[in-house]
Amino acid sequence: MGISQQIEAVYQRALLLRQRATTSPVEPALLDEALRELYFVLEELQATDSDLQTQNQRLLDTQQQLDSERQRYRTLFELAPDGYLVTNCQGKIHKANLAAAALFAVPLVNLVNKPLIVFVEPADRPQFQARLANPEGLPDWEMMITQRQASSRAVAIATATIKGTRGQKTAILWSLRDIGRHKQMVQALNTAQTDLEHQIEARTAELSEAHDHLERSQRLDSLGTLASELAHDLRNAIGPLVTATDLLMLPKYDLAESAYPLVQMMKSSARRSTDLIDQLLMFVRGTEGTRVPLALGHALGEVVTIIRSTVPQTISVQSRLNDNDLAWVEAEPTPVHQVLMNLCLNACHAMTAGGTLSVAAETRQLDQGDPQLPAADPPGRYGVATVADTGCGIAPDIMERIFDPFFTTKAAGMGTGLGLATAFRIVQNHGGFMRVESQVGVGTQFEVFLPAIAAPATAAPAIGRSGKA
Repeated sequence: MGISQQIEAVYQRALLLRQRATTSPVEPALLDEALRELYFVLEELQATDSDLQTQNQRLLDTQQQLDSERQRYRTLFELAPDGYLVTNCQGKIHKANLAAAALFAVPLVNLVNKPLIVFVEPADRPQFQARLANPEGLPDWEMMITQRQASSRAVAIATATIKGTRGQKTAILWSLRDIGRHKQMVQALNTAQTDLEHQIEARTAELSEAHDHLERSQRLDSLGTLASELAHDLRNAIGPLVTATDLLMLPKYDLAESAYPLVQMMKSSARRSTDLIDQLLMFVRGTEGTRVPLALGHALGEVVTIIRSTVPQTISVQSRLNDNDLAWVEAEPTPVHQVLMNLCLNACHAMTAGGTLSVAAETRQLDQGDPQLPAADPPGRYGVATVADTGCGIAPDIMERIFDPFFTTKAAGMGTGLGLATAFRIVQNHGGFMRVESQVGVGTQFEVFLPAIAAPATAAPAIGRSGKA
């Protein structure tokens, strides 16, 4: 029996007792029964009062728990790291937390009673309206929100409906999470991954190049051993030629005067061959020769003399060698002669249909910032030897590779790819540098720059400096 029913029963019994107590005359037995009944009524009232107090205390405890939970929910709602909104079914904002206000970059009070759609980018509003009409049972989605005096921001959205006591939809709870930083991190990770892939590719290319370089070094080591053996055999083969030319020039052999230049050229070439063999042996052994004052004009003159006697008549040889500026440098004569001879031969090979080979020597002053001076080389005076041709030219896509060892554009068996690489190394070892300019179908010009010195007091006469052939 409930408390209200207990109170009603006690009340009815009290009325009945009153009715009986007012009956005249009052019988003693009736009075005793009335007193006993009154006593019972009082006990029942006390028990009922105790039950009422117990239930009131329970109600108070329940109310305190509800207030505590309500306060807890309010704190969680207001201080949540994600933005939370409560809107009616039409999307009008009723409640918002601090994170939501920060997302929209407006004061909290300015969010309440505002339609949420006004904070949605126009392009995303059709999707927002579709979600507003059916907020349940849908996965999380993304949209762009506008910010006052700031750029748009991407947010991830989740929705849930709030229902009334009869199960009807009364409001919508919106969860908004800023994913702009997440997207930036993903983009940064993608960029880092791309950079790492590029670094791996570059490193792989470096390792491949190092592997190729190692293979070339091993080949060069083998070539060095072979060259050492070959140099010994060549020296034995050329030695008699040098001796024979010396003997031919003795008076007892009565050599014709017209043959003297030819024999002299043979002798010079033979001696230079032995010098080249010595240079090859020094290269294999890792030693350097002796550097002496050398006139680039004289060296070019000697090369021109040999070239003129060997090139076909379709190639014209022109030289600009000035006795007043012979471009003196300090160098090993044989390697420098090898550089100049290699450049002239390459120039002739580039003119298969004929053309003009031009050589020149001069001294130039290169100051800091001069476009001819590489950044790694010091300014100053340089002796410059120029070799130019009117041949086929060098294609731009291979220009950077022409000094690489074993790189050649000649047909198989026609070139080793070591000529320019060797020339480049010799010039660098002498503290100089090389410049090349070329245009396909027009021609190519090589310039050799070596640090210049003052002309010595006594200079040997120049050889082979006639203007053209």
